[in-house]
Amino acid sequence: LMNKNRIYSMILLLGFFILFFISPQVSAKTAIHELVPEPGQDLQCVKITRTLERYHYLDKHVDDEMSLKIFRRYIKRLDPGKRLFTLNDIKKFTPYRFRLDDGLKSGDLSIAFKIFNLYLKRSEQRLEYICSLIPSWKKEFDFTKNDSMILDNKLRRRKPTIKALHELWKKELKNHIIMLMLDKQEKKPINDRLARIYSNRLKRLKQTNSNDIFQIFMNSVTS
Repeated sequence: LMNKNRIYSMILLLGFFILFFISPQVSAKTAIHELVPEPGQDLQCVKITRTLERYHYLDKHVDDEMSLKIFRRYIKRLDPGKRLFTLNDIKKFTPYRFRLDDGLKSGDLSIAFKIFNLYLKRSEQRLEYICSLIPSWKKEFDFTKNDSMILDNKLRRRKPTIKALHELWKKELKNHIIMLMLDKQEKKPINDRLARIYSNRLKRLKQTNSNDIFQIFMNSVTS
């Protein structure tokens, strides 16, 4: 019998091989917009799901129990630091917990794309908000204040509102600035370094395409 790792590799390669020949790469200058599945990804999804069900010893039963596991893994992959999705976002996602298995069997990727599109939107909001703070941090940030921030992702709790996320993003930038201040080896001005770092992250985010979403979601399915 083939071992589990080899089967998983074959399943992923099946999807990625087809993807490579279906969709063009997105330009780095493309603005972030709502992404939808590429033609053919629905069929790939069905093929991968059937392959999972065919090899019974993989213990992959595509049912409600598996749907819940996929849902949790997918959310964790997208937002491990709990810095993007609010409690209200997760509440809105809750009805999807037991519907992913049905989508996998029929090739319906709409739920996966809906969640990912919010991830993209919130990631863009975060990076643009941080970039807006960089020019004035010397005046706006008080480094004598006793601030605290939980760094361990496992101990973090999700924020209730966007406003609360803004406070978290601000603290993250402040912590980043402190780390740069302590880096005596780098001589470039902190503003320049911050601007370069976050503008590059925003640029990479804007390169995200439908193939990326499909791969990340299917990794959550097969892992």
